[in-house]
Amino acid sequence: MLAVLAFTSVVTISTYAYFVISTEGYKASELLVAELSYGISIEEDGSTGSTINSNVVGVPAGKKAYFYVTVSSVNKVDSKYTLAYRTTSNAIVQYTDRTPWSSQGVIKGYDENTYTKKIRVVVDNTGGNTAATVTFSVYGGYTFNSYAAISLGDSFYSVSGPYTETVAVTSSRLVDIVEEETNCLTSNANTCLYGGGSINNYLQYPEDEDKTKNIWRILGTYQVGNETVAKIISESTEKTTVTNINSSLNSFYGTLENVDHVVYKTNNFNCSGSGCTTSSYNNIGLISTYEYENIGGFNSYLGRSESYFGLNGSTVQNITSEGILETESSTESGIRPSVYLQTDLKVTGSGTANDPYIVSQRSDVNLVAYTLKGESTDKTYSWLLANKVVNSVTCEKGTKASWNYANNSITLTDVQVPDYCTIDFKDGYTVTMKATNGTVTSANPVAVGHNGSTTFTVAANANYTLTGATVSCGAGATATISGGTVTVKNVTQTVTCTAVMPSDKLPLKDQILADHTTRPGSRPNLNSGVFTDNNTGTLYTASGNQTENGNTVYYFAGNATDNWVYFAGLYWRIIRINEDGSVRLLYVGPDKNTEKGYINETTSAYNTTYNNPMYVGYMYGSSGSVASNRNNTTNSTIKGVID
Repeated sequence: MLAVLAFTSVVTISTYAYFVISTEGYKASELLVAELSYGISIEEDGSTGSTINSNVVGVPAGKKAYFYVTVSSVNKVDSKYTLAYRTTSNAIVQYTDRTPWSSQGVIKGYDENTYTKKIRVVVDNTGGNTAATVTFSVYGGYTFNSYAAISLGDSFYSVSGPYTETVAVTSSRLVDIVEEETNCLTSNANTCLYGGGSINNYLQYPEDEDKTKNIWRILGTYQVGNETVAKIISESTEKTTVTNINSSLNSFYGTLENVDHVVYKTNNFNCSGSGCTTSSYNNIGLISTYEYENIGGFNSYLGRSESYFGLNGSTVQNITSEGILETESSTESGIRPSVYLQTDLKVTGSGTANDPYIVSQRSDVNLVAYTLKGESTDKTYSWLLANKVVNSVTCEKGTKASWNYANNSITLTDVQVPDYCTIDFKDGYTVTMKATNGTVTSANPVAVGHNGSTTFTVAANANYTLTGATVSCGAGATATISGGTVTVKNVTQTVTCTAVMPSDKLPLKDQILADHTTRPGSRPNLNSGVFTDNNTGTLYTASGNQTENGNTVYYFAGNATDNWVYFAGLYWRIIRINEDGSVRLLYVGPDKNTEKGYINETTSAYNTTYNNPMYVGYMYGSSGSVASNRNNTTNSTIKGVID
């Protein structure tokens, strides 16, 4: 112990140091006395005019670039790493959903089956007006540290995610997809494996409506014989024993559908760095311990909370829940079957946990892809139908396909079997909502897909109400309003709809009846010429025949004090509610002086020739004859005043 203390002050000047001492035959473990260190290499996937200078990348304004950041450990011991970045720009820096490895994980020391971690990172500077400069660095801690305990450098942040990456569809063949996503081409390597942090290598087989059932993880592609084939491992949690492995595998194989068209039949399950060779298993087998360790073991998607069997050469080993490989032939453990898939097998889906790849059957006409404007999209089929419009349906082998807009289906003619078809969508129809006496409070306008419907929310302005509101649309679309929700249907082209909110005030007739009680029309002295009723402001129903045209007639009588109306800058008095529901008013004038309720006055006769029959009409003609007098060609003085 004294020897250790004596050496400490000497070795701390190094980046890291270790040494060995022996005491009474016991060999002490290595002692790390300084910070952990890592190497970084960066390459761009494609060209956007970006730059790479050591661990610093630059991305032009308005551009987006993808990089593979490869992390390697130069430490003696296993450690935990965190990929971090620093930038003064507003660019988005995240790992993508197509990354082989996560930006945080466990990495082995350089003397223990060393492997690197390749993280796919996006620098999205599409919203930036200036170039973005991003510096990457790696920080580490020991395996017993939490990631939160790993200290980052000044102004550095952990690379988080995932960033949803839209990948152009070049093929729906699974082997092509795997090799594109693992950045590995068959011509360059015999084995292309998904990294241990992959989150887009889910596959469902057989297909089920429940996307959590029958799930496999895609390990990668291999050269087996003269074929390039994809290999998958089941997420099964079943148990078996070593002696029953073959029978358990065969039983599981019997649950698979259409195996003659899906599974590549081989016994090459003994896999190592040089490829896969023969084993004692046919068509369905076990994962190799080489694959388990190379992909990342317990700290990868192959890690499980329960143990399962793996194959080390010809020896069956138990992979424990701690990632330890045990050779115990009598141990009961889990069984995770592995199979190869045929070279020309095509899939749909995006490979994520929520949208796993689905195997397309070779014996049918298969829908293998959805595209948007001819490019790959991460949107689901249901979302595309709701928000976009089908542009075309094309099939690879010559089957003619057309979209049936009436029931959202595909009509096929000249069918070639097998064939694989792709639906291409384009932008949907635009629906714009307007509001009279109100506002549209939801997104506006919106794109409507082939279901032809959408909703808006509206609100009424002050002094207006949604009660009794109406909506009208053009181009054959229909709309209804309930509360503040407007539902537009039957949209077959771009259309504008208008919601009209009525006033929250009652019409004058209804307001009069709401504000006043009524009395029957029979009153004393009604025809005597003298009105003796002192019930001022009373609204009476008409005496005798109280209804005309089915409506009750009402009128104010007596010295009413609350039958005033003001509009157009003038005062009026309510006389009655007519049989057609209209209200008859008496002009008062620009002020409330009821003694001068006229529109004009004169001290002499309006027409000086009042004793001539030509001038007594509202309009009159010319002299010479009575017939000429009666031509309505000239306004009388009275008409001029009224106009």
